[in-house]
Amino acid sequence: MKRNRINPDILNFSWSLLVALSLYEQNGKKSPLQQHMFIMRWLETALKKKLLPKSVAGELNWFIDEGRRLGFRAGLRAKAEYLWHTGTEDQDTLSDLSRFTHFFEAMKMLGWRDVLVTDQEWALLSATNASIPTVWLRNTALRSSFDLYGNMSAPLEIKLNKGFEGIFLLADDADLDLVISGVENNLMVMRISC
Repeated sequence: MKRNRINPDILNFSWSLLVALSLYEQNGKKSPLQQHMFIMRWLETALKKKLLPKSVAGELNWFIDEGRRLGFRAGLRAKAEYLWHTGTEDQDTLSDLSRFTHFFEAMKMLGWRDVLVTDQEWALLSATNASIPTVWLRNTALRSSFDLYGNMSAPLEIKLNKGFEGIFLLADDADLDLVISGVENNLMVMRISC
């Protein structure tokens, strides 16, 4: 089993949020907007009443800021689920596709935009294509690199428009191998494998 770099207080925070949301949903399925409103109230109450340790104040404030900035599109539930699963699951039991997805979800949580492109768009990409941190992946490569069971059959290349030292930690957390392949049109090219 891999070492766990996630603070146990953060795991407790994500677990508490997910349990509260499950209890809220016991009376029936809620819309994404209703879920978001409940989560925002829960987060703000937890902050105001100091229900969680100080060690999670940064994450709590980040969740609240994301919720205010993006509204229900912030995907706060998915972010809490990601924290919980990353900290509690043995990455060896997950399929390659699940670990690959966790990797991209973590990048999105850190403000990166992920974009699937065609082979033609891939060839024309350059650093001027996006001003916000963006990672590109070829759609055909994604489809051909995983079998029906989620096993990776071939390495995948990604392109990034900005340097990001933390990407290697994210790959390590997802139990993926990541190497820099080079630079192409001022974009960093990296290869991901299992």
